[in-house]
Amino acid sequence: MDRLLYGEMTDVIIRSGGVLNIADHAIELGVLLLLLSVITDWFKEKGIILLRKEVLL
Repeated sequence: MDRLLYGEMTDVIIRSGGVLNIADHAIELGVLLLLLSVITDWFKEKGIILLRKEVLL
């Protein structure tokens, strides 16, 4: 939206606690989710139970 209105994009926000770079955080989150997916798939292939769901009556 910023690119259409202003001809540029803002991905760095300066705030009192420091600089917030939204693009970098989005990349970090994507890598973290990809890594988590790979690890959980590896556990499933090996038959390792990460969380056990038990029903207590």
